[in-house]
Amino acid sequence: MTPLRFTLIYWMSDNQWQGKLMEHPDIRAEADSLEALQHAIKINFMQKVMADVPEDHAVRTIMI
Repeated sequence: MTPLRFTLIYWMSDNQWQGKLMEHPDIRAEADSLEALQHAIKINFMQKVMADVPEDHAVRTIMI
């Protein structure tokens, strides 16, 4: 699968890094480090996008 590019908006609040994706502001996370924040955002994105997709699925790139 081709990697997707999104813009992570992040800030420090109460000694925690918090962030969300600019393109998907409902995908948010918080963590102790920027690396952990990025990892948590990736997990949250995949859980939201793949929540109803069966494990045995196909992927195809299309032009719109």
